[in-house]
Amino acid sequence: MILKTASSIALCAMTANLCFGADPDLRLIDGIAAVVNRHVITVGDVLGLAQPALSELSRGVGPGESSARARDVIEEARETIIERYLILDSRDPKTQQVPDWIVDERIGAISRDSFGDDRTRLGVLLQRSGMTYDQWREEIRDSIMVSALRSARVEQYARAVPASGANSGEQGDALPRQSPRVRIGAIVLGIGSSESEAEQQRKMAGDIVKRLREGADFSAMVREHSKGGKADAGGDWGWLRLADLRPEFATAVSGLKPGDVSDPVETGGEIYILRVFDRQEDAAGSEIEARLAADRRKKEALARDIYRTWVTNLRKKAMVKTFDLEPFLAVAR
Repeated sequence: MILKTASSIALCAMTANLCFGADPDLRLIDGIAAVVNRHVITVGDVLGLAQPALSELSRGVGPGESSARARDVIEEARETIIERYLILDSRDPKTQQVPDWIVDERIGAISRDSFGDDRTRLGVLLQRSGMTYDQWREEIRDSIMVSALRSARVEQYARAVPASGANSGEQGDALPRQSPRVRIGAIVLGIGSSESEAEQQRKMAGDIVKRLREGADFSAMVREHSKGGKADAGGDWGWLRLADLRPEFATAVSGLKPGDVSDPVETGGEIYILRVFDRQEDAAGSEIEARLAADRRKKEALARDIYRTWVTNLRKKAMVKTFDLEPFLAVAR
């Protein structure tokens, strides 16, 4: 999708296709979807963010079902952009800024991962979008700021929840002293700096898992895709106690047999695909695994609640006005 406003670019994945190659007819759309304080969100912005999901909807579902889902996808995209501006406006511009060197590092990573360090390709796509490099750079800066503000607000509270796992003092005497050991490997993908970019990475992770389960060589996939520190070693993390793993990793591999591959695990700004090479069981290990899984679910639910409460409060303090999108939905169907 070729979009006319700067805000669309940071929200429309800068990896893979950057949304620039989508339907050019959407360039004709010029309507207001919402206003957040001083920010105007156009229909093009919303459809640009929604386009990858809308493309998926067109496959394998009937027209009626597709239209109903498309409406939900578009509304969700609009809410995502509204929340982005609410978060940006909540910062203190004097004390909360993104240093230039962090922006430079992020741009360098995008250039390497998406364009093979070919800045000419990047320049051509920016030109097609109607944006200048400086405008795009500021959108990257804003995307980094949104991620940082959200993490600072949510993760500190989620981290404060007492663990119910092996190191918890509660019921500690009842826990087994030994834990199952697993030898695992990992493919590590970056999550990106915007929600749309994250969706592209999640789709890539799903494709990698599918290929691995169909028999693709794990080491080859590590070399091709992984950004992790163990990539040169084939992604092999060696032998680890299940109780010593992050709760989300322990949950992901707890039921896997040697040779199995986990579903993608998203944590700490990265996506992990784990493979169990071997494991040594402990008869009492299931109790630890159950507590780790319960702890993970508790923290995830808390993080969602904290974020939703925060954004709701920001919205109450802001001027937010939304407009009917129905006249434009036919273009997206």
